[in-house]
Amino acid sequence: MNMITFITTPYTIDPLGIAYLSAMLKEGGHQTKLVLTSELDDTVIDTPIVAYSITTGMHGHYAEINQQLKERYPAIMSIFGGPHCTFFPEFAREDGVDFIFRGEGFGPIVKFADNYIKDGALDTQKIYDTPNIAYYDGEQVIQNDLAPPMRMVELPFPDRQLIYQFWRNYQNPIRNVMASHVCPMNCSYCFNKHYKKLGYNVRLRPVESVIMECTRLVKEYPTELIYFQDDIFPIYRADWLQSFCSNYRREVNVPFHIQIRIEMLFEDNLKMLKSAGLHGVTFAIETANEITRKELLNREISNETIIAGAQLLQRNHIKMRIENMLGIPGETLGSALETLDLNIQCRPDIGWASLYTPYPGTDLGDKCRAEGLIEMDEFASDFFTQATLKLKDKKRIERCQKLFGLVCAVPQLRPILPLLTALPFQYKGVYERVKNLLYTNRLFKI
Repeated sequence: MNMITFITTPYTIDPLGIAYLSAMLKEGGHQTKLVLTSELDDTVIDTPIVAYSITTGMHGHYAEINQQLKERYPAIMSIFGGPHCTFFPEFAREDGVDFIFRGEGFGPIVKFADNYIKDGALDTQKIYDTPNIAYYDGEQVIQNDLAPPMRMVELPFPDRQLIYQFWRNYQNPIRNVMASHVCPMNCSYCFNKHYKKLGYNVRLRPVESVIMECTRLVKEYPTELIYFQDDIFPIYRADWLQSFCSNYRREVNVPFHIQIRIEMLFEDNLKMLKSAGLHGVTFAIETANEITRKELLNREISNETIIAGAQLLQRNHIKMRIENMLGIPGETLGSALETLDLNIQCRPDIGWASLYTPYPGTDLGDKCRAEGLIEMDEFASDFFTQATLKLKDKKRIERCQKLFGLVCAVPQLRPILPLLTALPFQYKGVYERVKNLLYTNRLFKI
């Protein structure tokens, strides 16, 4: 038996990746801990292995934390997983990084822990043969083969005890659940297309497993809303959806929120979802320009379909959040304002906008690099601070993004928005206050 300490930043949304890994390790006879980065200075790390789940943009932050930690505890071994490690295995070269995991680490992390010798010595015959790992041998990054994806019936429920050990998270009335793994779409700005090339295809959890997990959450924790984190909730599978709705209504009976593609929503499946307790929906427009949406972003959907879907949700009194992406190649202040206008026409509870980040390895990210469109070659740590591409109206587009949610909620401000974007303000404080207000009083108000 070995002990692994997971390290992550403070969170509001449940870190389900870590929770699943912890559940797998415990099922395999190991023990786990979770420490927040904000508490590291006051916490003694008494386990032989520390683990991080990282995304692109935050990878540098975690690498720095790991270096500082290894200065205090030279004997610990560090392992990293998550999307950044999957698509950028060169991260294994970073100082202090012992091993990274590519792809799904549910089974491989248990195998790794099984092969680790507690006194710190390594049995190279075993540990270096662990599937999915990559490591730097001093000359090159060695990448082991990937294990086959786990069947959904084999996956235990996430370790809620681990992630709800902090009172703030225990008391959060919103619980996060996954009903499926891997998005079925292939948007050009996302890694999903390449993730599927690694052998990870769309997999739906059995309905009875999803229902049982939701039932336990409602029974064991203060729960007012269940938020399904799937990139696209499986409304595209009529048989699965019908079974889910009938069982959820009967056994769970707590409002829930889902993320969808609006072109997949129709009167019949919306009625089923509403009867089961659907409270809200999130879907993406990204941009108002239909040609750009189709040819650049690989999202073939008309504005007419988007507006019709929004009206369908309004008629059925379902709360609505619309996601958008400003700062894409060719963006101008005018095109950003057109995207805002389409949102206003849809009348969402929240119109939400991020700033595009051209990740290398994605189709659109590689296109931006090939065409010399990137102004700053650093990965952004978030999608809400600074535009990355060379854009004619860059500063004004950034200000438009900060004011997007406010103007969408109060359309009377739309006529003066061009003036506001011309003023030399960052509007970061306005953005944060409006976001908190809208999420609390609009989207998640039960």
